[in-house]
Amino acid sequence: MLENNWISLGIAAALLVSAGGCNVVTMTEHQLERRFTRAELSAQTLDTEGIAIAYHDGGADKSSEHTPVLLLHGFGASAIWQWPHQVEALAETRRVIVPDLLWFGDSIADAQDFSLDAQVHAVQLLLNELELGQVDVVGVSYGGLVAHELAVNEPDRVRKLVIVDSPGRAFSLAEYRALCDRFDVDSAADFLIPKDEAGVQVLLELAYERPPKAPGWAKRQILAGLYVKHSAQKAALIDTLVADIDGFTSRPLPAPRPTLVVWGEHDPVFPLDAGQRLSTMLDATLVVIPNARHAPNMEHPKPFNRALIEFLDE
Repeated sequence: MLENNWISLGIAAALLVSAGGCNVVTMTEHQLERRFTRAELSAQTLDTEGIAIAYHDGGADKSSEHTPVLLLHGFGASAIWQWPHQVEALAETRRVIVPDLLWFGDSIADAQDFSLDAQVHAVQLLLNELELGQVDVVGVSYGGLVAHELAVNEPDRVRKLVIVDSPGRAFSLAEYRALCDRFDVDSAADFLIPKDEAGVQVLLELAYERPPKAPGWAKRQILAGLYVKHSAQKAALIDTLVADIDGFTSRPLPAPRPTLVVWGEHDPVFPLDAGQRLSTMLDATLVVIPNARHAPNMEHPKPFNRALIEFLDE
């Protein structure tokens, strides 16, 4: 049930910058930061219990009648690359909290604990620090696994749950092995953590039905700027997840709550049938985004946002 639906990259934005002599990663990050700033989110860091959590927080003020929304990213560089379209839409009426999970962006920990439980604990520390009673939680890919476990651990705090291209308990070790066979690799880390230009292209093709074209120099900058940092720790996250897959899938399900499952119609990482099984398992509404792969929130933000906001507003 878990594996790696984590891609979620967002690196396509960088590829749209056609400045031959400039660093596309740096330029695009500045553009993304400006988008978050316009949505009135500010970058902050929480240091506690040997953990540094980088996050953005802001949007509508505390008087908003809407429940704050927590956005949890998937595998890739950091949260800022994966949620810009949703932040802009949600922040008009809601407070939005967008953390980097441990070993992504600038979030790190002293302890070398690469379990899903460690990620959930870090998110809980952040919610406690921000004194947030109830939140709506949206998680894509690997972040969907964290969201799922947060809902298990915090039945009263998580009001509504949205899982995007993340199979939760509806996955098995046999399906993980089939996933690796499809990509002709020994571990999902072999394609989720690229080591060369070809690997960057694979990620684009996983995330997008029509991947943007990228020259070799741009792929090299993306590789150096987004995938070298904490690469060993990210591989350990995958290895730990796979090693515990049987124990993870046998854990209790979250308590019943309004739940939405959103899936890319042509997700090559976690095929649609995993989403169908998960929605049945959680008694959730399933929304399939047509002509989308593993990152529907990035690939087709308008229908994605429409489904998300309609669900949160119900």
